[in-house]
Amino acid sequence: MNRTLTDILSKYVGQNQRSWDDHIPLALLAYRSSVHDSTRLSPAMMTYGRELDLPADLMYGRPDNETSQGSKPPV
Repeated sequence: MNRTLTDILSKYVGQNQRSWDDHIPLALLAYRSSVHDSTRLSPAMMTYGRELDLPADLMYGRPDNETSQGSKPPV
């Protein structure tokens, strides 16, 4: 997880590298809501049993094939 977090932060931190701590909450949100190849689940699904409601989901709704609660991993 640390390497992934470092990779995410390196994409957004400026050249002076002093703003990295401002980006941690969004980097963690991206990490927790992304589906991992090995488990086919997101960390949020494994921890809370449901997917996170992202800002885009709140504004536009989820696609019909995804649900916030009770999602099952693809087989």
